[in-house]
Amino acid sequence: MDQDRVPANGNPADRGDGGPAMWDVLRRAEGSCYQAQEWIRQAVKVLGEGHHMLELPQSPPLPRGTLPRSLHLAEAGPAFPELASTANLLDDNLPQPSSYSLDKDASNPFPLRVHCLGKFRVYLDGRLVEGWRNNRAKGILKLLLLNLGKPLPKDIFIEAFWSDYPLQQATNSFRVAVHELRQRLSPQNVADQDHGYILTDGSNYSINTDAPLWVDFQAFESHWRAGRALEKSGRSSEAVDHYKEAEALYQGDFLEEDIYEDWTLLKREALVDIHLSILGKISSFFLKNADYDSCIEFSQKILARDRCREDAYQYIIRCYTNLGFRSRALRWYGLCEETLRRELDCPVSPETRALGNSLAGRDDILGATMLILR
Repeated sequence: MDQDRVPANGNPADRGDGGPAMWDVLRRAEGSCYQAQEWIRQAVKVLGEGHHMLELPQSPPLPRGTLPRSLHLAEAGPAFPELASTANLLDDNLPQPSSYSLDKDASNPFPLRVHCLGKFRVYLDGRLVEGWRNNRAKGILKLLLLNLGKPLPKDIFIEAFWSDYPLQQATNSFRVAVHELRQRLSPQNVADQDHGYILTDGSNYSINTDAPLWVDFQAFESHWRAGRALEKSGRSSEAVDHYKEAEALYQGDFLEEDIYEDWTLLKREALVDIHLSILGKISSFFLKNADYDSCIEFSQKILARDRCREDAYQYIIRCYTNLGFRSRALRWYGLCEETLRRELDCPVSPETRALGNSLAGRDDILGATMLILR
């Protein structure tokens, strides 16, 4: 079956050919991390409309385990429970969500999983890779992941990690580090020059993007992009599902152990900005839907990162006002006013001041500010 029958950005279930669409969906989903979730969702939709695999002898059979692998592509997404509930229609051996495990190689398309948000961790076949003899081998992997899909000349690595070494010694040390990295990323713990995750033409090095690989900050950015696209189309509830998934992936700043490495700075700050924007969008959604406790929780996460974010104070003030906790709302107003004065030497915005004025008279507002100053 020609995979090109599924349009790159189309809705497979809308093609009108029922079962064959489902087969194409599953085949395509197995190879695409970023679009798998929506395609598998559409496959379930096709099944729900009454199309069944057993009625389609003309469709070549999928290898058993295809659906579990495809579902795993979306395991970080909100669709997983929904999809798993109908999975027995597609694969008799699909485990239920409670027993689904990353350690089951037969249903895990990502033997290599790398966490860069917070503490750097590498998992191979479900096991944490430990005992690195050469920290620069980890550094090479980090730099390659930062430039995923882009070959880097070895001079880049030498400048980043061996700039104080004589050239020949630096070159030799680089080769030793690459050798260890290949060993660490090989399931058999044997470096393979022709296959695996590290590719080279002798001068340039890159990550093999055809190899199954999951990277947390890429998944984080993917959920961010998906959420924005859904939000623009008016599907705010689905957008927030993606924002929540992205927020859950953000376990700390990008490569936080390398905070003083210049080559990490731009990416780290870009991801911080995205994270703050995501927290703001989630807070706004909860406020609009009168889930005030959740709005306060996420707004406080914003302030834990940036205590001068006036919009977060506004969310909290509105929430406590709507909950009937006038004194708490006044206290947060006073905290906002004092923080902006102390940190930025500026007054609150007219919008924030209007919130304060709506709570009480000027004397009460001054009292709240003085309480913060004590």
